[in-house]
Amino acid sequence: MSEQPNIVLFYPDHHRWDWVGYLGLVPVRTPNLDALAKRGVAFTSSYCPSPLCSPSRACLAGGVEYNKCGVPDNNANFAGGEDSLYRRLQDAGYHTMACGKFDLGKPRYSWGTDGKQCKEGGGSWFDDWGFSDGIDNGGKWDGYGQYLKGNACPYLTYLESRDLAQAHIDDFARRKQEARATFATPLPDDAYVDTWIGSNALKLIDSVPGGKPFYLQVNFNGPHTPFDVTESMLASCDGIEYPQPTNPGDGESAERHNEIRRNFAAMIENIDRQVGRVVDHIKEKGDYDNTLFIFSSDHGEMLGDRGRWGKSVPWEASVGVPLLFSGPGVKQGVRLDGPAENLDIAATCVDMAGGVIPESWESRSLRPVLEGEAERVRDVAVSALLGWSVATDGRYKLVRGHDKDDPEAMALFELQEDPGETEDISAEHPDTVARLQGFLQ
Repeated sequence: MSEQPNIVLFYPDHHRWDWVGYLGLVPVRTPNLDALAKRGVAFTSSYCPSPLCSPSRACLAGGVEYNKCGVPDNNANFAGGEDSLYRRLQDAGYHTMACGKFDLGKPRYSWGTDGKQCKEGGGSWFDDWGFSDGIDNGGKWDGYGQYLKGNACPYLTYLESRDLAQAHIDDFARRKQEARATFATPLPDDAYVDTWIGSNALKLIDSVPGGKPFYLQVNFNGPHTPFDVTESMLASCDGIEYPQPTNPGDGESAERHNEIRRNFAAMIENIDRQVGRVVDHIKEKGDYDNTLFIFSSDHGEMLGDRGRWGKSVPWEASVGVPLLFSGPGVKQGVRLDGPAENLDIAATCVDMAGGVIPESWESRSLRPVLEGEAERVRDVAVSALLGWSVATDGRYKLVRGHDKDDPEAMALFELQEDPGETEDISAEHPDTVARLQGFLQ
C-alpha cells in the first residue's frame, strides 16, 4: 500500500456468525456485506475472546485474551493506556473515532447527552481509551433504564428532540413484560437506533481533519435484544421461513421461533443498509479504494438453540462471530475455514496502519492471510468467561467448565459431524483432548 489506509470496523452487538448473506446458510439479505466479501477475505470459523459485551470489547481494545483484559464481566471498566488499540493507531498518525455502543465504561453510565464521555473533574474517558472523537451511547436496555433515572444518553436525547422519547420508553416497558416480543416499534425508520448510529458515523467521517487517515468503529446496538424493529423492517421480512433452532426445548412453537428470527433478520438487514450508507459516503469522498472495511461482532446470540437465549455460554451460536476484511491489499473473494479470532482485528489494524504492535499483545496480525501469503495465523482459537473456557482447531472443540456441578469437567465435540454439540467424544479422543487442553485459559 502506498499510503496509510482509512479503517472502518462495523461492530454490531449479538451478531451470529452464520447470519450473513455471503455464507448462504440463512435467508438473510446483506447485499452490502456480500459486496465487501466479494472483494475481500471472509473467515467461516471465527470466535470472540469472550461472549459478553464489556469483556469482549476490552479484549479487542487491549489486544489481549479474556484472562488478561482486566474486565471479567459487565461490572468493570476498561482502563485504556498507551497500549490500547486506539492509542497505538493515534501514535501511527490516525484520527481515531467511534460511535454507537462502546461499553468500555459500562458501569459508569457516563455517556453524557452528547456522548463525549466527559469526566466530572474535566477531560474525557476518550483520552484514556485513545479516541480522538466519538459519540458513545447506551445499549438498548441501559439507555432505557438510565433514562428512567434521569440519565439520558445521546440517543434518548435525540428522541426527546423529536418528541419520540416517551413512545420509545413505553414501548420498552411493554417489551420488558413480554419476553421476546416481536411487535413493531412506534418509531419511524430514520429514528431507529441503528439508523441513527449510521447517521452519526457519516458525521464523524465528515469531521476528520484534512490529510489525516482515520479509524472509525461503528458499534451498532442491534441485533441485540429486545427484538424491536420498525413497521417497514418487519414488513420487509414477512413470509420468509428461517431455520429453526437446534434442540430448542423451550416450549416455543415453530411459528413463534420463526417470528423471533424474522425480527432478528430484520435488524441485521437494517444494519447492512447502514453499512451501505457508510461505504457509499466514503465512495463519494473518493476514499473507497484506500479504506479497509472490517465486519465482526462482540459475540453471538443463542437465538433459541439448546433452549437458550442471549450469550455468555460456550456454545457455537454464542462464541462464534462473523469476520470479514475488504480493501486495499486484501485478496478478493476468499473464504477461509481455519480457526480465527476477531481479537486479531487489533494487531491487523496496527500492522496495516504502519504502527507498532505491543509485545504484550496476544492479538496477531492477519495481514499475511489477507495478502495471500498464509492461510492462518492460529491453529487454535479460544474463548472464555467466568469459569469456563473453550479451545477449538475448527474441527474439534474442547470445553471446560460447562458443567456447573463439576467445574473441571471437559467435553469434546466434533463440529463438522455434530454442529449442535450434542455428543461428548472426549473418551474416544484422549490425544485431541490433551492437545487442546494446553490452550484453555
